[in-house]
Amino acid sequence: MDVGGLRSQVSARCLAVCLLAVSHCTTASDLRKDGVRRDYALDLAPRQAARCLARNAELRSSSFRAQIRETNTLVTEVVVQREDVVLALAHVAPWKGSAVATIWRIASETEGLPNAMANGC
Repeated sequence: MDVGGLRSQVSARCLAVCLLAVSHCTTASDLRKDGVRRDYALDLAPRQAARCLARNAELRSSSFRAQIRETNTLVTEVVVQREDVVLALAHVAPWKGSAVATIWRIASETEGLPNAMANGC
């Protein structure tokens, strides 16, 4: 096989792998639409609760990274990712002197993640 043919074959394989990876990416908006939802009444104030949820998610697995985002509303978001895949999304809001969280998760691999995130918060 000549070098040009080999380059074309490698490029086609790389493109196929990249397209497969992108098709399996989950975004926060996908989770709100298609994810498994669970609601939690939390004991902490909203910002403390968001930090607690993020910390607990990262303690669940060394490959999980949690990011806290302030929104333009009273809601604080906690986004949990592994690499570029969003595994869980939490919306934390004030409720009766403490906080309430809605946590969406992808259906596969993350069944216990919301309970682990909310534990002690």
